[in-house]
Amino acid sequence: MSAVAALAEIGHNSASYLQMVEADPAIIYRDDDALPSLVSEIDALIAAAAGDVGSKKGREAIASLAHSISRRKTPILDAGKKLTEDWRKKTGEVNARKSMVEQHLDTLRDKARAPLDAWEQAEKDRQDRVGAIVARIKGAANVPAHFGVAEIDAEMAAIEALVIAPEDFGDQAEATEDAKFEATTTLRVLRANLIKAEEERAELAKLRAEAEERDRAARDAEVKRQQETAEAERLAAAEKRAAEQAEARIRAEREAEDARVKAEQDAALAAERRKAQEAQEALAAEQRRQAEAKAAEERAAAAKAQADAARAADIAHRGKIMGDAKTALMTLDLDEPKAKQIVLAICAGTIPHTSIRF
Repeated sequence: MSAVAALAEIGHNSASYLQMVEADPAIIYRDDDALPSLVSEIDALIAAAAGDVGSKKGREAIASLAHSISRRKTPILDAGKKLTEDWRKKTGEVNARKSMVEQHLDTLRDKARAPLDAWEQAEKDRQDRVGAIVARIKGAANVPAHFGVAEIDAEMAAIEALVIAPEDFGDQAEATEDAKFEATTTLRVLRANLIKAEEERAELAKLRAEAEERDRAARDAEVKRQQETAEAERLAAAEKRAAEQAEARIRAEREAEDARVKAEQDAALAAERRKAQEAQEALAAEQRRQAEAKAAEERAAAAKAQADAARAADIAHRGKIMGDAKTALMTLDLDEPKAKQIVLAICAGTIPHTSIRF
């Protein structure tokens, strides 16, 4: 007796539809209760086999169940194809049943695999989170060249704020924590180096400024020395010219005195020689001398009178101009003594760049 016949003798309720369908896949097409019952039994298997997706064994069990459900579809479809030849008139019904089988079993397969799919998606999300954090930590040391202390501090704060959750990282947690520590240590070293470099640049700038100041002071000192040397040379040259001029003046005065003495001597000699002749001309000479003396006195008196008149006119002219200037200053709310004092100061030349035209 075949397995199908044995199952038929004891009735459908005495055996699992899973077993009957496995022994005779074509029963699906003969028994209207077969497919709903098969679906129900498989659904019960899925509920009973709710595996632990947290373990590898559980995940493998779920995957195996889903695969077995999918595998059950093939012999049923093959049996349907075979029955098609016998049931040509029922092709539409068979095809509809085939479609229902495929739809229900695919749905059951997906239902069976749903926990594993959810776990795999959660695992992918976890791996994505872990990968993003690991990449963030690995890239922390690649600081752009334009970063300053503030940017590095912000980067360190961002790295230190990363949470290495054991439930996400598992056995990678310790290594990731070490990498995080190394990244923050590297950033601290970079920060210290940046501060040191900035301090060195500031010190270098200070040294350059001090060197430039020393050079400027040296240049100023050299300019001052050259100016003092030039002034000393100018004064020496002026003193030399003054000495030479004084010497020339003394020499000229001495020569003039010598010439005068010689002239006097020559005159005395000539006078001696003319003495006799002058005695005869003495009276005429005396008269002539007196006349000349009188004329000289008259000329001197005339010249003195003219000079006195010119002086008086000049004094009057100057007095008028100075009086006009004083009067003009008094119009500026100056009292007369102060205005007079200013005019006299201008005339005396004690106020720079200021004069009165007479």
